[in-house]
Amino acid sequence: MEVYNLRNTKEKILFVCLGNICRSPAAEGVMRAMVERAGVEEQFELDSAGTYGGHAGDLPDSRMRSAASARGYLLTHRARRFREDDYYDFDRIIVMDDRNYEDVSRLAPERKYLQKVYRFVEFCRHHPQWSYVPDPYYEGREGFELVLDLLEDVVLSVRLMDFHGMGLLVDGSDIDFRAECLICLCKYVALAGLGFDSEVEVSCIM
Repeated sequence: MEVYNLRNTKEKILFVCLGNICRSPAAEGVMRAMVERAGVEEQFELDSAGTYGGHAGDLPDSRMRSAASARGYLLTHRARRFREDDYYDFDRIIVMDDRNYEDVSRLAPERKYLQKVYRFVEFCRHHPQWSYVPDPYYEGREGFELVLDLLEDVVLSVRLMDFHGMGLLVDGSDIDFRAECLICLCKYVALAGLGFDSEVEVSCIM
């Protein structure tokens, strides 16, 4: 029997957009809701930030909070600016568009840290037409709904989280395990932490 054991560390993810009042706090909120629903919030450390500090201390845009609330997400994050120390504090830095990527990259303490930076749409499965997550700030209701559609696509995508990143070990060796969606994966993480064997089946709850 192969027994799965998780190392005692959290996966630390930072979502980044421009002002940290629309896209990135929504991504944080959606991800947080999903892992809490799966009962594995202790496995993750989640945060968001902006490359522009003009909204520091503000709650997310009221339109984004309203759209998110309609889907069951509570956005309570207070905006902050991205800083160089975030490269040391997080495992993955996920940005919303190319401008964010460039701004974040300029703050990297060394080139090797750029391997932590990902474009959000790299993980999309169902919206291949989008090469970035559009800023809904100057858009109507449809703009905020589109952003949430993209965020849910990625957070539910198996490609956002895998067991290799989580440090899953099988007989002492890292493996790259992928599930149908993030919720399935989180359920598997919980089971693995309890020492269930590799034959356990995980049913999707979405």
